Amino acid sequence: IAWFDVWFSHCHKPVVLSTGPHCRYTHWKQTVFYMEDVLVADVGDKVEGMIAVKKSQKNPRDLDIKISYTFNPPHAPAAIENTQFYRLR
Repeated sequence: IAWFDVWFSHCHKPVVLSTGPHCRYTHWKQTVFYMEDVLVADVGDKVEGMIAVKKSQKNPRDLDIKISYTFNPPHAPAAIENTQFYRLR
């Protein structure tokens, strides 16, 4: 599940906007990014990666999202690496 938090810290009264599922409802939503790989993880295993978000060049109301990750559990013969692209409308 993905969401974002924004801190408006340079106002006369700082404000935090969170779109997370643990916070008060806003018109912003959370979303789920389904991945192609099924990762079998044990407690303590780490998935490391990056999420990049930019405004779509085709439609300024859309977002282009790139998710890259590496999963290298000790029980696997090799690391699993993947990059996937999404368009959020």
